[in-house]
Amino acid sequence: MNGKEKIKIESKKLAMINKLVELDFYGSVDDFIDHVIDYNLEIFEEDLEGFTFERNWQIVEKLVEIGHFSSSKELLNEGIDEILSKYDDDLEEFFDIERSEEGKESSHISIGVISIGKGTVRRWQKKGQKKRIIAIGSLSISPNVPPHLLRETIVSVKVIGRFRATDEQKAVIDIIKKE
Repeated sequence: MNGKEKIKIESKKLAMINKLVELDFYGSVDDFIDHVIDYNLEIFEEDLEGFTFERNWQIVEKLVEIGHFSSSKELLNEGIDEILSKYDDDLEEFFDIERSEEGKESSHISIGVISIGKGTVRRWQKKGQKKRIIAIGSLSISPNVPPHLLRETIVSVKVIGRFRATDEQKAVIDIIKKE
């Protein structure tokens, strides 16, 4: 990746990426990150139609700009998790792998700030995942996340702290909380 912004990758994820490089799945960590960006390009291809990118990092910037992700960090972390999950079988002898099965409920817990963008929710929907959101600090839902996607992908929400969302999104979250 030739962008100027540095990415901080969680140490376990970085160890897993380095193991994939060591096992010759990728030539370098940069190659892996480029794969993550290309993967997002494929998912959001129709939204990026008509744009020309000279370098991969511009794809990340455009997806954040059009609101699919709240930040480049969110896009990359979601993408890294997605790509790493495809190598679970190859990595399980080296790492303790938590598997999130399709159609299963799982928790999304954060202490601090959690931002949920359209891209994240679309991935949950694509995988048939249902999330229990627990945020201690701040939860922010990007305004471009359609309320119906929240209804399809979130089964419970608990926020201790600040909650930011559109009125329509808050109405859906209120319904979910009452169920």
